[in-house]
Amino acid sequence: MERTVFKNQNFYILLITFLGILLCWNLWTFWNSKNLIALIPAIIQILILTAGLYINHFSNTTVEVKNIEEFQNQ
Repeated sequence: MERTVFKNQNFYILLITFLGILLCWNLWTFWNSKNLIALIPAIIQILILTAGLYINHFSNTTVEVKNIEEFQNQ
């Protein structure tokens, strides 16, 4: 089974923006209702956004390190 890789930068930006808007909505709902259950989706979205941003950062770093290693081996 192959790994799915999203290479379209516009899709990635749109996804992050959409999750950010949903996060704001969930925090606003929590703020107005003062209900702790409304905080659960916001926490999950924060974890997803953080993981997505870090995975993208580390994958770019890994590519740079592989390129440096290949250059040194030549």
